[in-house]
Amino acid sequence: MTGERPQFPFPPPPAGYRWQPCIFQFDSSNTPILGSLGGMLTGQQSPYIPLRLDRDSRFFLLAVRLSDTAGLSVELFTPWSDPLMDSPVAAKEYASNTVPVTALEFGVEVPAGAVFTVRYQAQ
Repeated sequence: MTGERPQFPFPPPPAGYRWQPCIFQFDSSNTPILGSLGGMLTGQQSPYIPLRLDRDSRFFLLAVRLSDTAGLSVELFTPWSDPLMDSPVAAKEYASNTVPVTALEFGVEVPAGAVFTVRYQAQ
């Protein structure tokens, strides 16, 4: 979908900067606890799982995509512990084979090296 207008347009970058698309991928190879979520019992919550970003540049989160982890709901938090959703949401809502990502209604700018957190709950 390169070249299409973003679903939620955002302002030009600050003077001296340019927007550079990037993808951070977290899975059991770089965040081992993600490999153990399938064994959770109904109602059980995972701990807050840190998702550390690179330390070389500020980052502007515009979209999220998750694997379709059946039976799990998810909550995503900013580095300041602010929730990005009102309540836990079924992880499948952020997973799709046809849509590349789920765009956020607003972007979240964070400093270099910021750490988002995620928490899962078994449904």
